[in-house]
Amino acid sequence: MLKRRTLPWERNPDPAHDPHTSPPWLALVVLADGEGQLSSDVDVSQCVTSDVNLGSEADVPRGKYLSVTKDIAEKVFPCRDELDLLCHVRKVDLRDTSLPWATTTVTSPL
Repeated sequence: MLKRRTLPWERNPDPAHDPHTSPPWLALVVLADGEGQLSSDVDVSQCVTSDVNLGSEADVPRGKYLSVTKDIAEKVFPCRDELDLLCHVRKVDLRDTSLPWATTTVTSPL
């Protein structure tokens, strides 16, 4: 479940580049049975790679992660060149929406 509509803009696929010029991205990856293993409920710091420190950005104290082999990741997960194909947005008039909680318009920083 995604709690923030802005999530595609919050994670930079390449920290060496300016986050304001990096494309927004979010991917739904579907795996076949046996291509990955779901962890048990663990501390959220174990749900990210070792070089990532969520600090105060962690939404929850505990979570689960999916472990896949490098071979599966290379075959199934999108590569950096495909990021522009993964997410798009449209600007809407929030006064004309059925979302009672919507108060801001989400647009790409690009």
